[in-house]
Amino acid sequence: MLRHIPLFISFILIFVNGISDSIHAQTITNSLVYYMENDGIQVHAADRHAGEGYLLSGEISISGFVAVTDEDGNPGLVKGITDHIISDIIHEADSGFTTVGYRQTGSNILNLMRWNAQADTLWTMNLELNRVWYPRLKRLANQDYLISATTITEASEPAPLMLRVSPQGAILWSKIYKPTSNEPAYAYSAAELPDGNLLITGHTASPGNYKVLLIQTDAQGNPLLSRTFAFQNAYYNACYDVVQGEEGITLLCAAEYDIALMRIGFDLNPLWSKTFRSNFYSYFNGFLGNLIRNADGSLLLAGSGDWGNFIKTDSEGIPEYMLDAYMYMADAVPSEDGGAMLFGNGPLIGVKAFPGYYPQIGVYRCDSLGEGSSCVGKSTPFFEEAETDSEDIQFTAYPAGTLHSNPLSFFDLEFLTEAACVSFIGNARNNATESGQIQAYPNPAGTWFSLDLTQELREKFSRLDIISSGGQIVYKTFDPSITAGAIPCSHLPAGIYMIRITAGDKNYTGKISIQH
Repeated sequence: MLRHIPLFISFILIFVNGISDSIHAQTITNSLVYYMENDGIQVHAADRHAGEGYLLSGEISISGFVAVTDEDGNPGLVKGITDHIISDIIHEADSGFTTVGYRQTGSNILNLMRWNAQADTLWTMNLELNRVWYPRLKRLANQDYLISATTITEASEPAPLMLRVSPQGAILWSKIYKPTSNEPAYAYSAAELPDGNLLITGHTASPGNYKVLLIQTDAQGNPLLSRTFAFQNAYYNACYDVVQGEEGITLLCAAEYDIALMRIGFDLNPLWSKTFRSNFYSYFNGFLGNLIRNADGSLLLAGSGDWGNFIKTDSEGIPEYMLDAYMYMADAVPSEDGGAMLFGNGPLIGVKAFPGYYPQIGVYRCDSLGEGSSCVGKSTPFFEEAETDSEDIQFTAYPAGTLHSNPLSFFDLEFLTEAACVSFIGNARNNATESGQIQAYPNPAGTWFSLDLTQELREKFSRLDIISSGGQIVYKTFDPSITAGAIPCSHLPAGIYMIRITAGDKNYTGKISIQH
């Protein structure tokens, strides 16, 4: 059986959080949970298989995995890769697949692997870098591979990375992009434009000023034009994915507490922008989200930032439906019937901790109307037109990384399954969460409280969340000044809340009692 709290408790929690009032333990349909008895698994990306079924990639502890499922989502072939997290996967016409990932231990290695249908590697490419985050993989029109990621410059600043690799695994070029302003910059995705030029998307991160970042390059990766965008009245702006079609370029963005779509022309000038929100607070989601363009131009928005929902829109960004999936959304893959297979992670996080429960993967199927899975409910989408401000920015590019011999070790895995929704536990999303590191005062608090943080946490601070016992984020800020100021809480109902701070690559947690 699944290592989680009883299913009927999960279903009560679903009801309480407004996700669905029609989920019953006896009628779980079109929903699977993958799990392991003695370890945790998380999915990062998915794709269609060239034969039938789906491809998944992700992580297990500090290692990675690839998996092939049948059309119903039942896992078949699963293989682990020691010390490497596999962050993206795309299918190949010969029923094989290609993955991109990175090594967790020792020197930092960006790894591209080509696999056959039996999950044997045909070739590998390894690039040694100072650091690497968020690798994404795309296929270009001539079948080259395009990899985007974030790395660290020699001055220890985050910077976009892009490289082009031949179908045989030879690096054609690899480049780091450094802004002349020396501000930190991050890359989350890239795409090929109709004229063969390339586009990197991400964000810049000057203190108190996070902006959407676009870098247009030629086919050899040389910068041509760079531009930042900010949604009006939004402190935090970022672009997590990009697709293009005859209608222009569409960006999946974050705009403060909302998710956003932005349409720009091939000259990078904005055409329209829309922001979306659900009718209840979303759960924390460590994944950045994916944007899928269907053949008819309609769009699928699969999770981003705190936003764990799934939206289908028409080609102009008008929502057709919004789904609240009971999991942290990681990716979605369109199905042949016009629906989608949704892939995400659990367990959902509350405040009270239950020991001995491991991360799981949720796989939920929906039809063309967004219906089918017992673990998914519809909500009312709210959207509005948005205004953006833009500014040109200058980048220089220089060669990145060195080829590296990186012997790989593989092992067989088995995923257990159950017809269920992911479960609900507390306090620890992963091994990077350190409980009890944050002290709040006064505690209990009535109108405000402050945090007693180490100097290291103050210097590495990137985010603060306050989470209710129901798992809802009720307060969020990216402003580092909050670590030295007063945090208002008079508007929050009395109760116990979890405080979570993201600093560097770790999460730190504590608890606050609010009484009125």
